[in-house]
Amino acid sequence: MRRARQLGVGRLSAWTLAATIFFVVSGGPYSAEQVVGLSGPLVGLLILCAMPLVWAGPVALLTSELVATIPEEGGYYVWVKRALGPFAGFQCAWWSWVSSWVDVALYPLLALEYGSRVVPAIGSGPMHIACIVAIVAVFAWINMFGIRAVGLSSNWMMLLLLAPFVALTVLGIGKAIGGGAHAVPTLNPGWKWTGIGGAVVYALWNFMGWDSLSTASGEVDQAKRQFPKALAISLGLVTAAVVLPVAAGIFLNRDWGSWKADNGYWPEIASSGLAALGPVIAIGGALSGLGLFSANMLASSRLPFVLGQDGYLPHWVTAQHPKYKTPWAGILICAVFAIAFARDSFQNLLATDITLYLVSLILEFVALLILRRRRTPEETGFKIGGGWPVLIALTVVPTLVALGALGLQLDPDVALSSWKVAPILLTLAFLVSGPIAYAALRGRFRTSDA
Repeated sequence: MRRARQLGVGRLSAWTLAATIFFVVSGGPYSAEQVVGLSGPLVGLLILCAMPLVWAGPVALLTSELVATIPEEGGYYVWVKRALGPFAGFQCAWWSWVSSWVDVALYPLLALEYGSRVVPAIGSGPMHIACIVAIVAVFAWINMFGIRAVGLSSNWMMLLLLAPFVALTVLGIGKAIGGGAHAVPTLNPGWKWTGIGGAVVYALWNFMGWDSLSTASGEVDQAKRQFPKALAISLGLVTAAVVLPVAAGIFLNRDWGSWKADNGYWPEIASSGLAALGPVIAIGGALSGLGLFSANMLASSRLPFVLGQDGYLPHWVTAQHPKYKTPWAGILICAVFAIAFARDSFQNLLATDITLYLVSLILEFVALLILRRRRTPEETGFKIGGGWPVLIALTVVPTLVALGALGLQLDPDVALSSWKVAPILLTLAFLVSGPIAYAALRGRFRTSDA
């Protein structure tokens, strides 16, 4: 019986891995301004400050322990399969993979939304379509070189896009010291509870995806040690990159109700502090979209590879690049879906993305509790301290946040999309597709040498 194929292993520093996680999770403060626009200056800032405590921190810790326990290709799919069986494992992988079809399509749109501020021609028409195809082709090519190539490119893009936000933060601090900190209201005039609900959903999206890169953990040398370090570094980077610019922007641009502009408001906020900074921030937004696309393509392209190994998909999806040992078939599948779905608005795609991701994550929380119970004293690697009370608290709190966000997504007054289909029906359709796909695909492509 032939052994399952293994992808190539690359050496990454914790910093390079952290830069990749940074883009899988956030890509900077872009879209975080909408949290303030939907709620208010102080409430919006409070929501963003709470996210690392009640959501991002716990999920990053849980991911660290799970990667250290099972540092295998497929990540969360393998965790859930080991803990809850093949059916639950498939549901987690399927919902996450379907979510990724939509997810990767978000980021070329985001890049072009900001890029059109500088080059208007790429915002619509044939040039827009050509740019989407070009973005997908370039970053599929980079992904073919493996996780190290994606990590190194993420390093540079992260530094370039964050540099103008450092300047913006300095300007905001200067404005606050100069007297701009007075009379900052808690909420926007005419605020509504549904607006605060929408703000929570947007904030959640800016801190979502800590487990996503685990699908490539089998390709990281010394993953048990490197992943927990990288997750800790990226947690600090994401928190600072989101919270500090928003706090500074509150003092620079007091038209807080306009911060919910659909095509992003950061260039206007930056221009309020320094006119020349606006176009630079717009270019940074384009870089953010590109980095998000590249890193999420890396994460999602590993799912068809492991599903193919387990016989749910044709064996050709496990094909590897002859030199770099990357799953070129999975990367091409991801590229095709990115082009196919990059036709809808950012908000329409975002609502579905969040819902599918959160449902999958709840399965991972359950898997962690089961795997901790099975863990033996001889097993080494990162382990959350404090015993069962701390572990249960770290599991329950983000689960409640996830359930609350799911409830908000189903509220038609809060839902972010403009689809005519009711959010509850759309959500059920995607969830039901998991069991149907499992029944149709289970064992269909399994062979004696798989």
